[in-house]
Amino acid sequence: MIAKNMTSKAGWTGVLLAFVFVLLVADSRKALAQPPLPKNPGQWVNSQPLSYEQLRGKAVYLVFFEETCPKCRAAWPDILSAAKSNEKLPVVFIAVNSGTQRAEVERYAQQVKINWPIIVDTDRSFEKEFASSSVGEISLQNIRQIRGISAAGKIESLPYDDYSDAIKGLAQGATWKVERAEVPPEMIPLWQQVEFGAYGGVAQPLKKAALSNRPEVKSVAEKMLAVVDAERQELENEALASAEAGNKFKAYELLLKLNDTFKGYPLSDGAAKLKKDLPKDPQVKSGLAALKQIQNIERQLANAKPQLKEKLGEQLSKMVTDYPETQLATHAAALLKGAGLDVPEAGGAAGSQNPPAIKSGTF
Repeated sequence: MIAKNMTSKAGWTGVLLAFVFVLLVADSRKALAQPPLPKNPGQWVNSQPLSYEQLRGKAVYLVFFEETCPKCRAAWPDILSAAKSNEKLPVVFIAVNSGTQRAEVERYAQQVKINWPIIVDTDRSFEKEFASSSVGEISLQNIRQIRGISAAGKIESLPYDDYSDAIKGLAQGATWKVERAEVPPEMIPLWQQVEFGAYGGVAQPLKKAALSNRPEVKSVAEKMLAVVDAERQELENEALASAEAGNKFKAYELLLKLNDTFKGYPLSDGAAKLKKDLPKDPQVKSGLAALKQIQNIERQLANAKPQLKEKLGEQLSKMVTDYPETQLATHAAALLKGAGLDVPEAGGAAGSQNPPAIKSGTF
């Protein structure tokens, strides 16, 4: 249930984006790494790709299902009913189908009336990411598995019955940016955009709603505006602090993100000046050149012989150390790890997630 501008499916309504599945895991249990969510829009039905950044503070309820199984098909009404009855809890549901073509998954979703986001895992790569939590290969011998990813990133198997009670019990710990229960029905689309970080185009409608004579509309609009402004200010402050600390390329990346995420929102005088000055900075120019270089390195790494692989690894290691705490460094570290090469201490996280989308955009 993401905002209208984030999906072309009429069925992906406000009801289901109101869900994020929260999972309470005992402190003694070991946390497993969050499996990367697909970034390709073709791997999603009823939604544009979701990211963990959008789901921050929430958790995810995943139903892996076998589309040819009558028993699995018969269970969907109960699952969907439980989701609907708990729509005001911070829980997002995602269905996962593996080994099937997209067109067939779309037909199944229409027949069963699944309007959740669905991951089309045709090559079973997403399914395999859950090997550590024993999902196994979904088939007629293993028709359904349910897993939860908590707001803290922990994974646990979930029961196949008592769905509603499980949701109520496990919804502790996750939060919405603005409580779903407070949102008037006509404001659900705007709430969805704010909740999932799709801030483009919400400023004017929210400002208008904040002038409403209806207290419930005015109050929620003001809260959503405060959320947007706080997140924008946080990102701007981080960019300014990074530039002041000498990490100009990190500041450049953050301002690009600020520009993309909060398009149309005004910058402070300091951020506006930084935006004007950074493209001329030698460190930024060097970082942009490295962005082009890393694309070539990635292409060469796949079939590189040992000597070339070592040389490419040296170049990637330099990016990790020269551009700490940046998406560039994180991407370089992920490539090093994927190639079985050592990752230097400095720089971004060593590829625990899919490397972030990196671009050499302009302001």
